[in-house]
Amino acid sequence: MFWQRYRGLIVFWLVIAVLAVLYYFTSFVVFVYSPASSSRDALVVDIPQGASFRKITSLLHANKLVKDKTRFLILGKLRGAGSKIQAGELEFRRNMTPGQVLDKLMYGVPVSYAFVVPEGANIYQIGDILYSMELIKDPQDFVNMAKNRVLIDELGVKAKSMEGYLFPDTYNIRKIKDLKDIIRMMHKKYREVFTPDMERRAHKMGMSEHEVVTLASIIEKETGAPEERRMISSVFHNRLRKGMPLQSDPTTIYGLWQTYDGNLTRDKLQGYTPYNTYKIHGLPVGPISNPGRDAIIAALYPEASDYIFFVSKNDGTHTFTVEYKDHLKAVNKFQMDPKQRAGKSWRDLNKRRSSEAVN
Repeated sequence: MFWQRYRGLIVFWLVIAVLAVLYYFTSFVVFVYSPASSSRDALVVDIPQGASFRKITSLLHANKLVKDKTRFLILGKLRGAGSKIQAGELEFRRNMTPGQVLDKLMYGVPVSYAFVVPEGANIYQIGDILYSMELIKDPQDFVNMAKNRVLIDELGVKAKSMEGYLFPDTYNIRKIKDLKDIIRMMHKKYREVFTPDMERRAHKMGMSEHEVVTLASIIEKETGAPEERRMISSVFHNRLRKGMPLQSDPTTIYGLWQTYDGNLTRDKLQGYTPYNTYKIHGLPVGPISNPGRDAIIAALYPEASDYIFFVSKNDGTHTFTVEYKDHLKAVNKFQMDPKQRAGKSWRDLNKRRSSEAVN
């Protein structure tokens, strides 16, 4: 009796409900496959690590990649997107559909940056490079991580820092990549380069891996002429064998790095640090840079010579000598003569910088 009395009304509301469901379903499908814009312009959006899907949806809506936040949240829920979101910088096109936007969030590869570490860069310089690329907030963060005892032990490095054990190369990294991962990646490349044959050669020479890398790091810093690496190595090996101090400016500068103003004065040369090879005998306590493959090979295979001195000719190359009197002549010619140094040596460059700063 109830059915007969209200049948028409019930049917009416059932039809309305079905039509409403069909309308919402249709509009939802249209939403999923309809781009927010017809523009093909690219847009990079930084998806925060650990952000909720609701927050990410609001971010996409603010960037006009999603028109309807509620429907996009439903789409994400239906596809189980919450736990699959890729953090980092993702590149979208403005004419992507919501479905394509969600695919990018779930399966897209974050934007990567070519991170170039030149041969001879130290951990402070690497931190500066990352900072200049806006990949880290403070260059000191990288230095601190490179000195992190737990990480150093994890990587099996028998040193106080990762200096020397981070191979200079070009790496592709994401903006939010963990600093530990960057160091692991660079050290993995180092391990590929420092081969078992190199270890055997070091052992044959009576040197540890740490000593080889330390010497290679000095060789890397001492010359801008690749063809001289093995001769530079020969000088240092000869000095080590004779018990002479290495007297290397780059090692001394490294020991003063965080306070060094670009001017290597006599007082600084006389001050003690474990890196000042004017004051200590033998190698410094550790590497002063991250050497490339050729510098490591040069440390392991020095040129055969009797040279124990070298002087810069201010063009990236050096004059090598055996006798001290010949060394003094070379110093007078290339370092004490202003015409030879003009605009080339670090002394004149420092004077120029000071003059520019005053003016």
